[in-house]
Amino acid sequence: MSAGTGERGDYVVLDDLHSVDQMESDGAQERHRVVERQHGHAANGFATGHKVVIQQRLHETDLTGDLVAKGD
Repeated sequence: MSAGTGERGDYVVLDDLHSVDQMESDGAQERHRVVERQHGHAANGFATGHKVVIQQRLHETDLTGDLVAKGD
């Protein structure tokens, strides 16, 4: 497992990326922002390995729902 800034890791842990407060005020926009961010620049440099998502489910289209729908 790599352990330095700029190095590739074997595991990426994503913890509570969705905010309950933001989901209640403008949930669709917040869900879209988080999902796009994870599929965009956050995924760069992580071609192999494992992604661990820790969160409470807040909506069917939150990050976990998106990953499940895509088979990730």
